[in-house]
Amino acid sequence: MNRKPPFLHALNGTFRPGRHGGKQFPPPDPTTPPPAPPSFLSHEALKVWHELAPVLARLGLMNELNCSMLGHYCCLDALLRAAWSKGAPPSAAQIAQHRYLARDLGLIDLRLPASGAHTKGRFSQNGRRPG
Repeated sequence: MNRKPPFLHALNGTFRPGRHGGKQFPPPDPTTPPPAPPSFLSHEALKVWHELAPVLARLGLMNELNCSMLGHYCCLDALLRAAWSKGAPPSAAQIAQHRYLARDLGLIDLRLPASGAHTKGRFSQNGRRPG
């Protein structure tokens, strides 16, 4: 199952028409302004919005459909920044949700190595007979 949307494959240069449905995606328009921020953002979350929305719009990753998702990401990012600045560790669930939202928005690309890609190493034969 392919978890990355086809437009992210096009942006990363990994788009294959045979695998991703044959759709062609035009290059992003760098002059596209970002949509207006959602009304539920706090002051700190609005700062995060103004940091990220122009960059995502310029890359073609920002549109009206993922506007709310970016708003949720900005709220969570503001909460994490506040927790870290106070020296209190955020919960693992908050950090995981932050990572999932960042991945879904195209902010990060989490690529895990294929099974068996790392075969040489100190512990590569753990639990198996040599040979």
